[in-house]
Amino acid sequence: MKQTAQAIISDNILQLLDFSNFFDFAKSLEEILTTPVDLIQVQRLIISGSKIDSFAFLNLFPSLQQLSFLACESDKWSDLKGNGNIISLRLHNLKQKKKYLSSIGFVLTFPNLEYLYINMLGLNNFSELRGLKNLHTIFAQCRNGNDIKAQFDFSALEYIPKLKVLSVWMAVDRHRIPAESLIPVLSNPSVSHVDVTQMHTTEEKKLKKLMEKINPKLLETPLSDDDLQIINKQHFAW
Repeated sequence: MKQTAQAIISDNILQLLDFSNFFDFAKSLEEILTTPVDLIQVQRLIISGSKIDSFAFLNLFPSLQQLSFLACESDKWSDLKGNGNIISLRLHNLKQKKKYLSSIGFVLTFPNLEYLYINMLGLNNFSELRGLKNLHTIFAQCRNGNDIKAQFDFSALEYIPKLKVLSVWMAVDRHRIPAESLIPVLSNPSVSHVDVTQMHTTEEKKLKKLMEKINPKLLETPLSDDDLQIINKQHFAW
């Protein structure tokens, strides 16, 4: 039996969930349009497990501030256009032609993006983020599922002018993030917090030494796990 989207409406929040059949997105959207919710006022939107043939539907949500795409598939990602109201974007394991998406250039169409949550298995660098002048917080899972031997490249983060928080983790324990690969981030004068969650304690010790050498202020007022969790809950559509 085909499943269509479930509309959860609370405090002016509409979440589109349960698109378990990739081919039901257009039909599900039509059904959402028949609900009494005022789409013009919707500020948070989640799209999960969907095959998306067109992103024109985003024009229905001019007040949207927080947008999440979770395990979605599309051949039209390059057509995705954001708007100036969206300040938070959450991207989780997106695919194109059955492969993990290796480019997120569409983020540059979100000129006022401040918060970015990336759990993407197709990326190997953050070069496409350099044009985001207002981005200040990044949560990221950093492993290239298309080439698991390649090290993730953080060098572009040195040049994001307002970046303050970087919190990264590894999805697979046997992979590691070398502390040296984070030197560009530590060298960004606007950064005030960097943390890495992985099984390799040696890298954690090396990272602390690099902080002491390059940017000691990072050791003075680090955000706690609770602080990071609050940011996650408040500023991303879950």
